[in-house]
Amino acid sequence: MKRIIILLVFGLFFYSCSTKPKLPSQDTIISKMNDMSNLGTIEYSLTKIVQVDDKQWYSIGPRKLLISCKAYVKAGINFKDIKIIEINDSLKSIKIEIPDAKILIVSIPPSDIRVINTHIGFLRTNFTHIELNEIHKQAEDDINKKIQDLNILYEAKRNGKLFLHNFLKSLGFQQIFIFESNYILSPVTNYGTQAN
Repeated sequence: MKRIIILLVFGLFFYSCSTKPKLPSQDTIISKMNDMSNLGTIEYSLTKIVQVDDKQWYSIGPRKLLISCKAYVKAGINFKDIKIIEINDSLKSIKIEIPDAKILIVSIPPSDIRVINTHIGFLRTNFTHIELNEIHKQAEDDINKKIQDLNILYEAKRNGKLFLHNFLKSLGFQQIFIFESNYILSPVTNYGTQAN
């Protein structure tokens, strides 16, 4: 009887050592990614100084305004648009395709729009609310143009790939291949190093 119990214990021990932890199913991975939805992977704060000098040929005296606008920009990847190309349980590998990064939020809080300086001559009128709104819109347009020059989307995609690699590694994958949405044959990023 003692011998049977010892054999059973050894049998269970060897069985538990030989079974590998199961990788999550494709549906489970998609569900977890959908929970993350839009993942902001980079945030910037930008400051734009707008200088207005309202010179009219018929006017006498200065009418100048200096405004500072601070904008907060968040960019990232929509995880709902990630496609799983292939999962190989035996190799513990996964191939996925990620969408392009996009700007998620551009926020210019009214509290971060400040008039730094005004210089209005005696014979000139103050800036109206309509004019100030136009100036704010111009600042917002300038900030949106500046966003394109800062490679924010490139940084957001790079950070998204790194986050995704770590996320998939935590699920048990050892070889992770991340393709961009317009790939041809070869992966843009191969994080296929063995997991520690």
